[in-house]
Amino acid sequence: MTLVEIAGAGLAELTCARLLADRGHRVRLPPPRPSAPTVGADPRPLLLTGPTLELVGSLWGGGLIEDGWPITHRHARWGAGPSPAPFPQPGRVMDGVLLAARMRERLGAGDRSQEPPEWTVTATSGE
Repeated sequence: MTLVEIAGAGLAELTCARLLADRGHRVRLPPPRPSAPTVGADPRPLLLTGPTLELVGSLWGGGLIEDGWPITHRHARWGAGPSPAPFPQPGRVMDGVLLAARMRERLGAGDRSQEPPEWTVTATSGE
């Protein structure tokens, strides 16, 4: 089993960790940062629609987002023009910090060994 260290604890990194763990790899996550937002603090709204909802459901199962706020439509405005009419787009709005905490809980502690990882997965801003 390959030891993979995930450098980050956002939704993408946690999902990457889940995919790797499901394929038999040992996964190491960084400990939660003390400066990171915590559950119960000011909510960080996250809109989940279409393929993202399907991905969360298929990888993580139920119970992660059911208490989010369901939406049926949304508005999208580009620039300073008037707000367009709402268009249908079912989805859920969820506190992103709470969602990440639930994902981390489902992943468990991960690998706690001191051995160096064989791979490190890092997400960057793309700059």
